[in-house]
Amino acid sequence: MNRGWPVRHFTTQITLMPAGYVDARIICDHQPLASARKKCSLHTSSCTSRDST
Repeated sequence: MNRGWPVRHFTTQITLMPAGYVDARIICDHQPLASARKKCSLHTSSCTSRDST
């Protein structure tokens, strides 16, 4: 199931980033549609900006 998934890096991301960001990232990576990806990117950017503030 995790074929092609960098498990180590994935675990690191979960540790470094808030759960919401990781969830959005996972959804984004698994979305084949460009529109869905764009939407996801906006969501992650929003999360990152809010977390940075």
